[in-house]
Amino acid sequence: MRLDTMATPCSRLRSRGGWAEDLMGVRCSFPIGPWNTWSNVAYLLAGCYIWGWGRSLAGIVMGWSLVILGVGSLLYHGFKTVETNKMDRAGMYLVFGALSIHALPATEWTPWVMLLTGILLAVLFNYVLNNVNLDVQMGVLFYYTLAAGLMYGDRELSLQSFAVFLVALLAWQMDKRGSKWVGKYGHALWHCLTALAIPMMYLAQ
Repeated sequence: MRLDTMATPCSRLRSRGGWAEDLMGVRCSFPIGPWNTWSNVAYLLAGCYIWGWGRSLAGIVMGWSLVILGVGSLLYHGFKTVETNKMDRAGMYLVFGALSIHALPATEWTPWVMLLTGILLAVLFNYVLNNVNLDVQMGVLFYYTLAAGLMYGDRELSLQSFAVFLVALLAWQMDKRGSKWVGKYGHALWHCLTALAIPMMYLAQ
């Protein structure tokens, strides 16, 4: 959505990201996009599940990364500021950086490299190469985890996770295009479905 130079601060906030719920709504205070905001609780639940499952150090790193993603994305969709947008993106990099390393054959160093890779990606793509298309980055990272899951892990569960991720991506794109099929719920569906796909891929690995 293009805004002219007379756009109000409120309209600038609602238009940031181009999410259908925000553009259709009239809210200018937390939560600007209620469905987009509270659907992030799904990441918190996914993080707690992985954290408790097996109680491994790798699980703690993965669970912590999902919780950071959930908090960052919740704050972003609630406040729609530049700072909270960076928190949201940092959470994505933490999750997919950790997931990509977890896909490799495990060693005693795996949890630490998961954490380091997530932090490295968060810093690199949030502050150094922050003009790289986010959709492309997420697609490449998820493909990498899928390929590793197919080679080293549970193939059936990896493919099921990939299928859920594709449906989530479809909901994301339909939301951005203002599709009547998802209405104002497309991005909230993305949150809920990826909160399911990520633990599935983690377990498949």
